[in-house]
Amino acid sequence: MTSLAPVNQTHADDEILLQVPARAPYARIVRTGAAALAKRRGFSEGQIEDLGSAVAEAIDLLVAAGAAERGGEESVVECVFRLNDGSLEIEAVLSDRSPLPPGAGARFGGRVGQLVDGCDPDEAAGRIRLRKLSRPPA
Repeated sequence: MTSLAPVNQTHADDEILLQVPARAPYARIVRTGAAALAKRRGFSEGQIEDLGSAVAEAIDLLVAAGAAERGGEESVVECVFRLNDGSLEIEAVLSDRSPLPPGAGARFGGRVGQLVDGCDPDEAAGRIRLRKLSRPPA
């Protein structure tokens, strides 16, 4: 699992905020948004699929963590997409900042670490950051 350095937001070419209800069906909207932005940046179809799978896993983890923490109250998943030169970074967090279960970050990193170029789950903050670099298809 690769940790991500803090992002200086002033260096992002584009930054997009997407907020969706913290419910599993809305993971598809986040995944579709990530795919559209990756395509805009020239990512290959395989890279887009890998990124989409990682994003879906991230949203599913946040939704599950939030549901366990909230006990039925509705929350929102806030996703920031940062388009930088040659990369797409996605930061996702629950609006109520519910923490991830202990050990969830390591398990998540093990599942998606090979799909993205950077993976940084923060259990205490209930935040997940992903980075995918655009490379020419092999």
